[in-house]
Amino acid sequence: MARGKPAPSVNDDRFMRAVPGYSFTQPKGKWAWDNPPQEVDPDIVVSDMLDSIESGDKKEQLVKLMFAGVSIQEIVNTIAHTGFAEGKFNPDVAEMIKGPIAIYLLGVADDYNVPVKFYKNSERKQQQSTGLDDSTILEIMRNRNPEFHQFMTESYYDREEDARVQRELKGTKGFLGVEGAPEVSEEGMAEEVPVENMEEER
Repeated sequence: MARGKPAPSVNDDRFMRAVPGYSFTQPKGKWAWDNPPQEVDPDIVVSDMLDSIESGDKKEQLVKLMFAGVSIQEIVNTIAHTGFAEGKFNPDVAEMIKGPIAIYLLGVADDYNVPVKFYKNSERKQQQSTGLDDSTILEIMRNRNPEFHQFMTESYYDREEDARVQRELKGTKGFLGVEGAPEVSEEGMAEEVPVENMEEER
């Protein structure tokens, strides 16, 4: 059976929408959220909500959503927004219950071994730079901890100098190199050549 075309939008003209403050011109109590909330205690709201999830098939639906890749952030926001829209609690309680509901969902994900995603855009957030490059860190260190900055700078230049000397000494070996040149260890210290070896080479 072929699917039909999606129904066109009821109102495509953005200028034909309700203006801000339109709800104040409507009869009070027309919407569920325009009435006093059913509950104002966050603890009771969370307890009732978890009982509702555990008693019905909502828990299975949540597990399927997490398996499908829906983040906990999206699920929690949907639960809070739906409860407010239905007049169950006010916006303050909606924000306060997000933490406990998220922790509960993490426990459910652990019970069912679901590869859960906490944030909606967690991958993109990880790819974003923090803006603290090495030069910025060194500048902060120079201003806030000058002693350690000096120690780090001197240690860096000492290692660079040892590496340069080692490269130069290695470059002297070969067809045109000087035989018997002192070798440099990994620590950058020159190793002395035994006198017996020098006499044998003569």
